[in-house]
Amino acid sequence: MSVSGDPSVAKAALTSRASFLPPAACPTITRLCRSTNKILKAGLVYRETFGTTRELQVKLADYVHWYNNFRIHSTLGYMTPIEFRKAGLVLPRSSKKM
Repeated sequence: MSVSGDPSVAKAALTSRASFLPPAACPTITRLCRSTNKILKAGLVYRETFGTTRELQVKLADYVHWYNNFRIHSTLGYMTPIEFRKAGLVLPRSSKKM
């Protein structure tokens, strides 16, 4: 992600409704990106204030680490994504929302 030195600009970019995908982007990729952005906004962006761009980057990295390593997901059988991957499990086709 490329952001300016002003954290308010970075936060505005994260909360913008503008799409950064090319118009011909695959619908599956578009849905995945929108879903990911929704999770980031609800879990981090709307709950935090960022004093600097560096603080935004650190908090984003911390959030992604927590989300993948500690937050359990019902879709993954109440495992973290890391546990799910280490167990060699795969989602059944019907549970994928794409």
